[in-house]
Amino acid sequence: MSATQKAIQGKPNLIILDLSMPAGDGFSVLGRLRDNPDTMSIPVLVLTASKKPGLREQALAAGANGYFEKPFESWDLLRTIERELGGA
Repeated sequence: MSATQKAIQGKPNLIILDLSMPAGDGFSVLGRLRDNPDTMSIPVLVLTASKKPGLREQALAAGANGYFEKPFESWDLLRTIERELGGA
């Protein structure tokens, strides 16, 4: 089952997406999530260990609601999750 199918079936409140995945890159998953009417409004936070310049801008332009480069501050991730879920 694809990540998009799992999101449609599970209807999560928020998705944390790593850009490096065994079955493909996170940008293709993000694109499918944003293109699908059933998942387009689910907030997606992107995580990556990559230090490649421009990735943050690329992820946000592709529809990510937040971007975190590993290692990251857990309080920053939690604050962003609360904001995206309407709690802050």
